[in-house]
Amino acid sequence: ERQPLPALAAELGCGLPTLQDIFAQLARPGRDPRQDVPPPILRSDVRTMEDLQPGMRLKGTVRNVVDFGAFVDIGVKRNGLLHRSRIPRGVRLRVGQVVEVSVEAVERERGRIALGMPGNRAEDGYARKGPLPPGVQAEGGRKGERRRTGQPNQRGSAS
Repeated sequence: ERQPLPALAAELGCGLPTLQDIFAQLARPGRDPRQDVPPPILRSDVRTMEDLQPGMRLKGTVRNVVDFGAFVDIGVKRNGLLHRSRIPRGVRLRVGQVVEVSVEAVERERGRIALGMPGNRAEDGYARKGPLPPGVQAEGGRKGERRRTGQPNQRGSAS
């Protein structure tokens, strides 16, 4: 028996837009929404994680945006994570967007790739603002990198 969509939505306890989306997807079985995004721009010399080196600059396609950053397809088996702390302020990423990234770290044994955005430096205004936690000072390593000083923390033990 055919029912009007608003009545069916009320009977199922869901919103009308949700029910319309469900019917639209059921009308196209087997369709993957990721097919609508462009393929990654691949480099011929980078095909596996073993080919990746820290500092490499690559173009990739954003495959998923999550609270903690974005996953970017750079043409190897695994997508790399572009953590939100490595994304310049004011930049909004969206699925399918082509971005330039730099490889920051590769953990082959765990299958993880850490990415950054070129030019993401403290003097560019991308570093976290605000006071540093006790026992941490901004010096050493890369600009904006934080490290422990070895001074006692609030409980009296060295950190």
